[in-house]
Amino acid sequence: MQRLSRYRAATSRPWWLETWTKGLMPSTYTDEGHHLLKRLQPWIVAIFILEIVGIVIFVARS
Repeated sequence: MQRLSRYRAATSRPWWLETWTKGLMPSTYTDEGHHLLKRLQPWIVAIFILEIVGIVIFVARS
């Protein structure tokens, strides 16, 4: 996400109001950011799924 923030399009909202789901919306990036987001999105989704699986395993073993 840090690498993508460099390509963020200008916005009038402060950074702390942005949610992580907004960070995955292509409309919030420049053209270079669109290409980078397209490349990184499968990895971002994979990390999210692995976190969910880890939480389920943790809860199941508790």
